[in-house]
Amino acid sequence: MRQYSLFFLLLTSLFLAMACNEAGSAPSQEGVSFDLDSIPELPVFESMQDPPKSFNYMRGKPFTTIRQDPVECNFSVKIKDYMPPNGCKLIGTYAEQTFLVTNAEMQDDGTAVFKSDSGYVGGLYYVAFSDQLFVQVILGKDQVFSMETTEKNSVDNMKVKGSMDNQLLYEAFAFDKKLNPEFNKINKALDTLERGTAAYDAAKAEQSNLVAKRMSYIRNLYDKHPDLLFPKFKLAGQNPTIEPPRDLRGEIDNALYAYMYRSKFWDGFDFGDGRLLRTPVLHNKLKRFMKDLTPQVADSVLVSAKFICDKAYRGGDPEIFKHVINWVAVQYDAKAPVMGAEKVLVHIIQNYFTDSLAYWTTTDELEKIQDKAIEMELSLLGKIGQDVEATDPDGNMKSLYGLQAPVKVVFIYTTDCEHCKEASPEMQKFYQEWKGKGVEVFGICSGRDENDFKNFVKRYGFTFTNVQDRTPGIDSNYYLKYHIDITPEIYVLDKDHKIIAKNLKPFQLTDIVKKELGVE
Repeated sequence: MRQYSLFFLLLTSLFLAMACNEAGSAPSQEGVSFDLDSIPELPVFESMQDPPKSFNYMRGKPFTTIRQDPVECNFSVKIKDYMPPNGCKLIGTYAEQTFLVTNAEMQDDGTAVFKSDSGYVGGLYYVAFSDQLFVQVILGKDQVFSMETTEKNSVDNMKVKGSMDNQLLYEAFAFDKKLNPEFNKINKALDTLERGTAAYDAAKAEQSNLVAKRMSYIRNLYDKHPDLLFPKFKLAGQNPTIEPPRDLRGEIDNALYAYMYRSKFWDGFDFGDGRLLRTPVLHNKLKRFMKDLTPQVADSVLVSAKFICDKAYRGGDPEIFKHVINWVAVQYDAKAPVMGAEKVLVHIIQNYFTDSLAYWTTTDELEKIQDKAIEMELSLLGKIGQDVEATDPDGNMKSLYGLQAPVKVVFIYTTDCEHCKEASPEMQKFYQEWKGKGVEVFGICSGRDENDFKNFVKRYGFTFTNVQDRTPGIDSNYYLKYHIDITPEIYVLDKDHKIIAKNLKPFQLTDIVKKELGVE
C-alpha cells in the first residue's frame, strides 16, 4: 500500500514538460527524429516567480533571469526545391525534452519564416519540415537571420546569413566530420593493439593529439566569441582530458583517476547561463555524473549530490538551480534502487527546500516535503533504529529491543496489501531458516483492526514476533521511527541496533544477514 508520496510532492514542484525525445549532449544530425503529430506544446516563456531577495543576499551575487531582453526576431529557413506537405514547426529543447514552440509562416517557395515580437529564449531549436527532415538552429541574442540548404547533404550545403551562432554551429559540424574518420581509425587500431607495446603507445599518443586538436578548436571558438551561445554549448559538452595518474608500481591508479575525472567533469559548464538548460547538455551531463560516474552507493551518491547541487546553487541561474535540485531529489527518492538513497533526499530537502531557496513551490507543498524529510531522517541508513513496543495477538507487550539476537529484521506490513501477502510466506520461510542462528524477525502490522491482524498472522503461520499498535493509551509511534513509503517495508538492525539495510525484498535478506554474521 502506498503512503502519502514524497515523490509525488517533488514532481508537482518541478516544472517538466512531457518527455518526447532525448538528444545528444552536443549537436548532431544523427539519431534525431520527431513525431510531429503528437509532440507536446509548452509555452516559451513559462511564468516563473522571481527568486526571493534572501536567496540573492545569501549567495553573494544576484540571480540572473531566464527572460532575455526583448529582441527583434525574424528568421527564415529554406530547403531548396522542397515544399513541406504539412507546413513547418519550430521545436524547442528543455533538458532531455522537446516541445512544440510554434508553426512557421510558409512562403510560396517553401521558406519557413518565424517571427516574434519578444524573441525566443536562447537555446537549441529544430526547424522540422517532416518527422525525419529538420534543420538545427541556435537562437541567441541575434534572431534576425536566414539559413538555406538542400534536402540531401543538408549540413554540408548549409548557408547562413546574419547569425554567427549558426555559422559556428555548421562550421563545427564540418570540422567534426573531417576529424571523426581519424578518430575512428585510431580507436579501431587501439582495439587490436596490445597495451604496453610501442605500437599501442604511438596510437594512444596520436589519439591524444586528435583530442587536443578538437579541444583547441572549441577553446578558440569560446575565446573569440565568449558571449555567443554555441561556443558555450560546445565547451559545456566536452569531457575532461586527464592523463591517468599512476601508482608507485607504474600502474594506473583507477580510484584516483575516477576522482580526478569527476572533479573536473563540470569544467567549462557555465551554471549561470540558463540557456544551457534549453539544450540537452545539462541533462545528459547531470545524468552521466550521478548515474555512471558515481558509484551507486548512498554515501558516494551523497557526495556527488552535494557537489553538483552546490555548483547549481552558486552558479547564478534560478532555472538551472531548480532543475538540478529537483532532478536529483526525484532520482533518489525513498524507493530508488540505491539502498539508503533517502540520505540524499533528506540532505537536499533540508538544505534547499527552504522558504528562502525553493521559490518554485508553494508554502503548503514545502511544508509537506519538509515534514516528510523529518519523518525519514530518524530511520536513515546508518542511524540507530529506535525501539518499538506494542501488543502481540495475545495482548502481550513485546519490544523490538527485547529480541535477543545480533541481527533483527523489522517487517512492516498491512493486511490488505497484495505485496504484503506475497512477501509474508517468504518472510516466514526466511525466519524458519535463520531462527536460532543469530536472527530474529519483528513484524509490525500497520492496520488498526484487531481481527484482521490476528487472522493475517494465523493465515500465514507467522511464528516470529508480531505486534499491532492497538492498545488504548499506548502508542508506539512506529511509523515515526521507521519511515514507511510503500508496504511491505523491511529494515535490518545490527547488534547495536544500527540500521544496516532497508527497503529490501525478502529474497535479499539472506545475503545481508550472511554478511553481517560472517557466515558463508
